[in-house]
Amino acid sequence: MVISEGYDRKVQYHNDVHAADVLQTAFFILYNGKIKDKLKLKDVDIFAVLLSAICHDYKHLGLNNIYQINARSDIAIKYNSKIIINTITIIITLY
Repeated sequence: MVISEGYDRKVQYHNDVHAADVLQTAFFILYNGKIKDKLKLKDVDIFAVLLSAICHDYKHLGLNNIYQINARSDIAIKYNSKIIINTITIIITLY
């Protein structure tokens, strides 16, 4: 999987630039904020945080959960109108 391919530049906010910004911010907080040391995080923990940061809006459609529910979109129905966008992101990222 190439993560950048899951982000669409046509989506105004939740695109690859936003993902890179969140990744860099997470890295900065972990190291400059000394969170890594304070929480005694292991390398695998750091990897999980950074992977989550870069994938958190993977395949985001650009429309929020409330819009999907009100529009009764196919994905709102499929995911039972519960945290739709986040559920899709997790499923697509892991599979």
